[in-house]
Order: sequence, then structure tokens, then C-alpha cells
Amino acid sequence: MESYVTGSVRGTLGYMAPEVAILLYDPSVKISVKVDIYSLGVVMWEMVERKKIKLEAASFSGQEPSTDMDESWSPGSRFTFTNPCPGPLKDLILKCVEMQPKERPQAGEVCQEIQRIQRMFSAGQEANT
Repeated sequence: MESYVTGSVRGTLGYMAPEVAILLYDPSVKISVKVDIYSLGVVMWEMVERKKIKLEAASFSGQEPSTDMDESWSPGSRFTFTNPCPGPLKDLILKCVEMQPKERPQAGEVCQEIQRIQRMFSAGQEANT
């Protein structure tokens, strides 16, 4: 069952999922609970990198989103890792900030993966595999 959120658009630019930005210009866009997963991915990235995400205010200068938005918002270009990060955690973060909401994990899946990573570290296993 697919659930959708209705109401006005609010949020902090750096944490907004791409579909929320598009909704500002196309009210027919459906917004799901996956926007929260995107924001969680941003926060996890910030924790690893020990810095705040750029707010990308230029992307919302009142102009309609363009095709280059896909490139500037892609996980590979926006979320680079300069600090050490265990492979499974990096993979989880990048899944959470996927451009397409359907590609992002459910909240329960995020919790399960974090618990799995925690168990790996507790058992003394290398989490970079």
C-alpha cells in the first residue's frame, strides 16, 4: 500500500528530497513518506562527514527545475565521502538519498541495516565488506 502526504511544502532546503522541490512547480507530484528517508540520509551523511550539507539555495531561485537538477541532486555528486566510512553504512546512506523515492529503503529496512552494521562492529568484524 502506497501512502502519500498532503499539505503545504515546508522544510529546510538541504534536507528536502528532490520531489519536494519539484512539487513547488508541479502540484500534481505525489509526495510519499520516503521524503523523510531522504532527510535521514542527509543527516547520516552529515554525521560521517562532520559538516553540514550545502543548502543549495541556487536550485530554488524561483526558476522552474531543469534537467540539470537531476545531475546536481544525484547521490554521487552531492554526497561524496572524504572521511572514513564503513562500506555498508556508506551504501545505506547513498540508498537513502536516491533521486527516485521508490529506490529509497523503508524506515524498517533502515533500522534493520543499522542494527546489522552495529552487530558487525560488536562482533569485531570488519564493516568495510
